[in-house]
Amino acid sequence: MIASILRFAGSKPLTLLAVAGLSLALQGCIPSHGPAAAAASSSSSSSSGGVSSSSSSSGSSSSSSGSTSSSSSSSSGSSSGSGSSSGAAPVKITLSGKVTDAPIANAVVTATAGEQTASGTAGADGSYSLDLLLPPDSTDFVTLSATGAGDQSYVQFTSLVGSARSVIGQAQNGTVGSGQNFATNITNVSTAAAVLAQQANGGNPITSDAQLAAASATVKGQDVLDLATALKLAVDAPADHPLPQGQTSTLSLAQDPQASAAFISQVQNDDPDGFAQASNDIAADPDLTQPLPADATPADLTAAVLSTDPGFSFNNSGRVTGYSFNADGSGHLSNSSLDGDMSWSLNGSRIHIAYAAPAGFVTFPFIICNGVPRQVQATYTTSADDLSYLSSSAVAVTNTYTVSYSQSTAGCDAPAVLTSTSALTVLGADSFIPLTAADLTGMLALPVYDTTLANGNRFGADLATLKSDGTGTTAILGKSFTWTLSNGSVTADFGNGVVGHYGKLRQLNDLVSDVYYAFDTPQGHYTDAGVVIGADPAGVPLSDAAVPGRYFQFGNTDPSSAFALRFDTGGTGSQENYYLDNGNQPQVDDSQAFRWTIENGRVNVRRTYDSTVNGYTNCVPNGSNCYAFDLRSIVPLAVEDSTYYWIEQRQSAQGPLQANTPFTLLARYYDKQAPVPTAQARADLARVAASRAAKARHAAVQHSRRPLAAHARKS
Repeated sequence: MIASILRFAGSKPLTLLAVAGLSLALQGCIPSHGPAAAAASSSSSSSSGGVSSSSSSSGSSSSSSGSTSSSSSSSSGSSSGSGSSSGAAPVKITLSGKVTDAPIANAVVTATAGEQTASGTAGADGSYSLDLLLPPDSTDFVTLSATGAGDQSYVQFTSLVGSARSVIGQAQNGTVGSGQNFATNITNVSTAAAVLAQQANGGNPITSDAQLAAASATVKGQDVLDLATALKLAVDAPADHPLPQGQTSTLSLAQDPQASAAFISQVQNDDPDGFAQASNDIAADPDLTQPLPADATPADLTAAVLSTDPGFSFNNSGRVTGYSFNADGSGHLSNSSLDGDMSWSLNGSRIHIAYAAPAGFVTFPFIICNGVPRQVQATYTTSADDLSYLSSSAVAVTNTYTVSYSQSTAGCDAPAVLTSTSALTVLGADSFIPLTAADLTGMLALPVYDTTLANGNRFGADLATLKSDGTGTTAILGKSFTWTLSNGSVTADFGNGVVGHYGKLRQLNDLVSDVYYAFDTPQGHYTDAGVVIGADPAGVPLSDAAVPGRYFQFGNTDPSSAFALRFDTGGTGSQENYYLDNGNQPQVDDSQAFRWTIENGRVNVRRTYDSTVNGYTNCVPNGSNCYAFDLRSIVPLAVEDSTYYWIEQRQSAQGPLQANTPFTLLARYYDKQAPVPTAQARADLARVAASRAAKARHAAVQHSRRPLAAHARKS
C-alpha cells in the first residue's frame, strides 16, 4: 500500500479525523524526503456502501426498545450465525439511530448481519432501536435499511454500519448509537455514500471494514453530496422533483448510475438555487453529518476534489486544502495560494474555521446579462469555512463569498453574496496509486513551483526530464533538481529551500495522470492536484500544412459552452466561443482573431491591436502602431488519435507585450477537428438541454460550490 505524502507546514504528522468508528491514523512523523506509513484500524466502520438487507427462515425472538418493536432471527440450526468460526455465545447489541432526511415517520427498519436480522418500526421522529444477536467472532458485515410508510413508501435508505466485530467493540453498555457509530443514522447521505462505495468496489457488496475503507477512499466527496442532495429533493419536494419514470424508490434510483446522474443534472438545471440550498442544508444538519466531541481537538485534515474527468483535472486549480488544529483553538490552513494562520471552534457537528485575514481568488464564471450568458472576471472573497463530515471519507465545506466583478454588471444576474457548499474527499493511504520507475521515464509535463508566474499563480506546468542518476531539469523555466522515488511517491529538491512531493491519485488515460502535489518553500507550504502528461519522445511534427484545423478545448463541442482555436491556412485564425442567444439558438463568436506562426518548435498565437485605428484589426505586428497584447505560445507534448496535448505559455497585457511580461504555464488538451455541430445538430442539442438561463445560472452556482480557490482558469 502506498504511504501518504500529505504534509503540513512545520512537518506536522497528519492524522485523519476519527469518525463513525473509522480511524485512518497515519503513523509517526512524515519525513521531508518521503511518506510515512499509514494503516487502517482493524476495528473500523463507517457509513458507506450499498447492500440490501435480507431475511432469514426460522427461529425468532422479539423485544421492545425505544420507539420500535423489533424482532431478530437466524436460520435454523445456526446459533452462531454466518461467518462465525466457533460456538461462542452471541452478543445482544442494541442499534439505535434515526431514519431521516427530514424525519421519515414510521419507517420499517431492518438490520442484517449475514443470516441474522432484526426489524422494527421507527417512531414519528424517525427514531428506532433494534436488538441484533452478533457472535463475537463473526466476520459478517452489519447493514441497515429503512423503507418509508404511506405516501413515503418510495423512500428507501441504506447504511453500512461495519463488521460485527467492530460493532461489538463500539458498544457502550450493549448499545451502539449514532454517537458510537454514525452509520446507525439511516439517511439520504448514508445512502449516497453506501451506493457509491459499492460501485467503487466493482459493484460488489461491501463485506469487510478494510474493503469499505479502500472503496470509500476512491469516491469523490462531491458525488456523495450531489447524490444526497438529489435524494433530499426527491423526498422533501416530490411534486417538484418526482422520481424518474421506471424508478420505484430512492434506493433504486441511487443504485442506477445512469438514471441518478441524469436526475442530478436535471434537478441542478431546473432548480439551481434549490439544489444549492439543499446542499447547504445537508451540511448544517446534525442528523446528517458526523457528530464531533465538544471537548475534542480535531485531527489534522487534508482533503481534495478528486477527479476522473480529464477536462476538470486540466482546468481547475485549488483542489486541495489542508487544515491543522491546535488544542488552544489556533491552527493553520494551506492550499494552492494560501498558507496562513486560522482559528477554529466546534459548533455541533461543524468545525468553524476563521481565517486570520480574508482570502480570495479570481475566476471567470458565466453570468446572465440581458438574457445572454457572458463570461466575466470575478473575485470571490471569504474569511471563514464551516466543515462537516458526510462520512469518514467525505467532508462538506460551506463558504459565504463576497463577489466583485471587474466590469459593470448592470442588467446581469450577478450575485454579490453567495453561500455555497462543496464536498471534498479526505485523503489517506488508500487514496494513492504507487508510482513506479516506469511512470517516470522520458519527459513529463508536471506542476512546478515558481514565484514569477502571472496572476499570483504559484504553480505552472513545465516539461521535465527525470534522469536515472537522480537528477533532472525542466525545459521552460530552466530548473534543475534532484529526485527520489520512495514508497510510491516522488520527492524533488529544486534547491533554495523548494522541495516538491508528488503522489498519484488517478490514471486518467494512457498519457495523463491526476496527481497530488505539495511544496515546502521559503514562502510557505502549498498544495494542489493536477495533471502529469507523458510527452512523446519523438516530438510532435509541426508544419504550416499540419497545423490548420479547429481545436476544441477539452473536447467540448457543447453549442452553449464550447471554446475552440481555429487555425486557418496562411497564418490567421480566431478564438471561437459557442453560446445560445436570446432565442435559444446556437451562435459562435469568432471576433477574437489571431495570427499564428511556428517558431522554435512551438506554435505562437498572437492577438494584436492597431493603435492608429484603436481597434483589434488582426494587424501584423510591426513594432510601431501594431503590437501583440496577447501571446499563447504552445509547446506540443503528444498526440493520441485526434487529441493534442500541450503546454500553453500565456502572456497578456493592457498594452504591448514586453520580454519581462509575466506569463502562466497551463497544461491543456484539445480535440482537433472534432465534429463541428451543424445548425440543426446544435438546435437538437439545445432542445434537450435546459434553458440557457438555468444552465448559465447553474454554472455560476456550481462554480461557487467549489472549495476556496478551486476555480476554473481563463480559456
